[in-house]
Amino acid sequence: MEALLRVFWERTGVLGPIYRLAGQGLSDVDIAIKLKLTEIKVQECVAWILHFLKLTDRIELIQYASVRAIAPCPGFGNRTGRSAR
Repeated sequence: MEALLRVFWERTGVLGPIYRLAGQGLSDVDIAIKLKLTEIKVQECVAWILHFLKLTDRIELIQYASVRAIAPCPGFGNRTGRSAR
C-alpha cells in the first residue's frame, strides 16, 4: 500500500514541491493555495513525507530540508510537473 501511495503522489508530481514548500515553513493551507491542491491532499502528502523520512513532526522536516538547502528529497525524484530540459 505504501508503495502505491508513493507512486500516486510521484505521478501527480507534487511530492517534491510540497517537500520544498513545507521545508520552507509554509502551512498546509499556504501550500495548497500555491499548488492549487486541497488542504487534505497536502496534509496526506506531508504525512507520507514525514513517514518516509522517519521524521516525527514538521519542525524536523524543516530542519531536514534546510540542511539539504531545500534540494530535491532523496527518493521523491525531481518531478515538478514540468518537463525536464
